[in-house]
Amino acid sequence: MIIGDRYEDAHNCSIITGQHKFDVPDKTIIDSGYVCKPVSIGSDVWIGTGTVILQGIKIHDGAVVEQFSCYERCGVLYGCGR
Repeated sequence: MIIGDRYEDAHNCSIITGQHKFDVPDKTIIDSGYVCKPVSIGSDVWIGTGTVILQGIKIHDGAVVEQFSCYERCGVLYGCGR
C-alpha cells in the first residue's frame, strides 16, 4: 500500500488489499488461495467516514472520497476540486 503526504481519513474507514479467491469451482474458498493487489492513495487526500477501499484501487492527488462509499472494481478514482 502506498499513501502520499497529507492523507487524512475520518473514523471507521477500511483499506483492504486482499481477499480470498472464490472462482475455483473444484475447491472450497479456503483452499482456493488468496489474491492481493496494491492500493495507492495520493497526496492531499481526504477519505470520508465509513469508506471501504478494496484491492487494486488508485486514488489520485487531491481526491475527496465521499463518506460511506465503497470502491471495489473501478481502476482509478480521480481527484476533484484541485
